[in-house]
Amino acid sequence: MHLKSKLSEGHSIWWRIVPEVDETPADGMVKEEAQFQKYTEPVTLTAGTKGILHYYAQHDATGSKSETKAAKINVADVGSGIAGIEAEDGEAVYFNLQGVRVENPENGIFIRVQNGKAVKIAK
Repeated sequence: MHLKSKLSEGHSIWWRIVPEVDETPADGMVKEEAQFQKYTEPVTLTAGTKGILHYYAQHDATGSKSETKAAKINVADVGSGIAGIEAEDGEAVYFNLQGVRVENPENGIFIRVQNGKAVKIAK
């Protein structure tokens, strides 16, 4: 979850995860501020993490706060996964500007797709 992507400049996100029995305050305003952490970088949640994510935005200069929002968190216990893929120099595939695959590009402008990256080239 990337909370920061929707923020206006000059604002910060504050967050906490609490057991599911805790509820967002009825008035929507933050209480127990000491339990909240400032969001500074993506957070990794471990398998088995459950609870309620509470978060709010705060204007850095004035200190004014938005309402507290809540979202249920339940990170499944994942047995295995792929951490990443490293590819060697893969075979390049060429397309013309209309998106038609070209086997032997010669004269013109083409799109070369190789290792998941697309680049325009002129031949």
